[in-house]
Amino acid sequence: MKPRSAKTSVMASGAGIAAIAISLLLANMTAQVGALLPADKVGVVGSNLETTPVMTTAAGTSSSDIVLLSGTIKTSNTEDLIIMHTQECSILTNVSLKSSGGSNLVQTSTSFSQEKVWVEIDGKPVAVSSIPSPDNGSVVFCDRTFSVSTNILNQIQMLCGQQINNTCTESNFTSYINTKSTHGFNWAALNVGAGQHTIVVKAHLTVNVSGNGQASVAIGKRTLIVIPTHLAPNASI
Repeated sequence: MKPRSAKTSVMASGAGIAAIAISLLLANMTAQVGALLPADKVGVVGSNLETTPVMTTAAGTSSSDIVLLSGTIKTSNTEDLIIMHTQECSILTNVSLKSSGGSNLVQTSTSFSQEKVWVEIDGKPVAVSSIPSPDNGSVVFCDRTFSVSTNILNQIQMLCGQQINNTCTESNFTSYINTKSTHGFNWAALNVGAGQHTIVVKAHLTVNVSGNGQASVAIGKRTLIVIPTHLAPNASI
């Protein structure tokens, strides 16, 4: 029994040594990757894959936070970073009305889509301005509210019923606006310390429908450019 115990002890020691070796190898690989990343170079990231649309086809609100782009940059000294982001934004807003049995009431349908974008460095939002105090860095890239309000469909039904002995079919109205456009914004991060930094572009997508309608928003082609530089010593944002 004693030899078996000794063998088990040797095996346990071997497993511990292997675990330590793997940890050292991974740490060394991470250090090598960081060392290979050139310092103080312009960082560029892009994508032509459209995001999954945030959509609603019934009354209510739907929203989602998504990551649009992510990149890494290395600075050898304290630097200022100019962060430039451009993108295609697609918005659909659809409204729909139908008559309601001869009532003379006004009917309303409203459709809303919006995208807000912000940038984070190492998990912290970059403010658009720090005067008088830092904001959350969020910028509206695309936004539309499409609304229609009328009683004409019910008026048609009432007139039709008076003339044709209540044999009128239901009256309907549907309209939509579907657009794609390109937008951009620049952020400035002052006095970013030396080292490796992760820059992430995030978006908050929101859609809302009141009444009958449909709303959606999606992001298409997009780019992220990060420029390390030295702004004037008294620069402020």
